[in-house]
Amino acid sequence: MSNERQTLHLDDFISGHVPWFLNLDQICGKTIIANGCFDILHPGHLRLLANLDTLAYKMKLRPIVALNSDESIVKIKGPSRPLVPQESRSQLLNYLKWPFTVVLFDEESVQRLMDVFQPFAVLKGAEYPIESVVKWKNSEVITTEMLPSWSTTRIAGDTR
Repeated sequence: MSNERQTLHLDDFISGHVPWFLNLDQICGKTIIANGCFDILHPGHLRLLANLDTLAYKMKLRPIVALNSDESIVKIKGPSRPLVPQESRSQLLNYLKWPFTVVLFDEESVQRLMDVFQPFAVLKGAEYPIESVVKWKNSEVITTEMLPSWSTTRIAGDTR
């Protein structure tokens, strides 16, 4: 029997097609969310995810990784991305031992997902100005130092 975690789509939460322990009534306002494309998983991503796990434990929140779908990444980055398809990116995230839930979304912005989950906190890399971080109304924005030499754009040699 497989104990492999499944990636859920934002629309699954909206329609209520999720396990009972992930029902929005149970988790709204009780999550911490980190979002991104995670196109090529690298040490900078792993640091962010490790910090997500640590903060979720300390704050007694459910950790969520909001993953941009392929459709979303094309809208944001252009037709040459993603480099790794969403099924593989979500599978890689689910293989990690940290107990977060991976939620796929199709929009350019993560705002609809934030409005649905109403997270207590949002975790983002420190390279993003706090005022630019997409969040729910009262969400606390927490930044974490990133590894400056690691980025998917740099790894891929993307010059856009």
